[in-house]
Amino acid sequence: MGRRMHFNVRLVAVWAAIVASVVRAQDGTCLASGVPPYQTSTKYALAFCTQFQAARCCLPVHDNAIQREYVNLLASSTVCAEMLNVHKSTLAHIMCASCNPQSPQFLSPPRNPGFFSGQTTFKVCASFAAAVAPSSFDQCGLSQQAYRYSPCTPTNPVSASAAWPDTCADGMFVCQSKATQAFSCQPTPCASDDVPTGFANTPCSNYTCTSSAMFLNDNGGAKPVFYEKVAVEIIDDINSGPCFEPVLVHSSASGVGWQVTTLLVVGWYWGGWACQ
Repeated sequence: MGRRMHFNVRLVAVWAAIVASVVRAQDGTCLASGVPPYQTSTKYALAFCTQFQAARCCLPVHDNAIQREYVNLLASSTVCAEMLNVHKSTLAHIMCASCNPQSPQFLSPPRNPGFFSGQTTFKVCASFAAAVAPSSFDQCGLSQQAYRYSPCTPTNPVSASAAWPDTCADGMFVCQSKATQAFSCQPTPCASDDVPTGFANTPCSNYTCTSSAMFLNDNGGAKPVFYEKVAVEIIDDINSGPCFEPVLVHSSASGVGWQVTTLLVVGWYWGGWACQ
């Protein structure tokens, strides 16, 4: 009897923590809409980040911008556009993070304040970060953008593993060239212009040394759209607090993959998005 009561007490505590987490997220301000999720209009459906039709943190105008940046990043060829690739769907989920009504709870003071210079970082679960490793896109390559939110943005056709290398060892400095946008690892501090957004120009360790961390912190790469001024911090899935993990990563993947493939084919045939 005592054990059962102890178990029930623990179960209630877990549920209370979950409910409190959801309430905090719903009360937080969304980065895209600028208001809490419960104040963000759901009158019109989202066409790209379709998993957020009820509670959400973005509007259709933001959804359209996310779709455009996603298609621009993956623009390569008709052959690649027509390929089903689970990593494309995973990438879509991270770029849709600003529509997730839970996203405010993933913005919090950095766990590693020695490495990150900003007051907040966007927490991404380590297991998910590994699922968008740049090497997953080496077969077709990516179009790294010079900047976002313009249909005429210059792009660099790159091999993903070359642009975001998996060569950093603990104690090295992660830099991004202002001239070429390429990430690199070096034994000495970065030049002031080559320090990635939100980094403190201190040696990396563990997750901060990974190619996924570079990719997720590149405004021309996989950083969630509308999070350009915030660093992405990868943390352990367990015992590290809340972190971003895609809503649909374990469900209806084929449907999402079909939608993503259709968007890429249409985007490629129209030359990405029209430059007007």
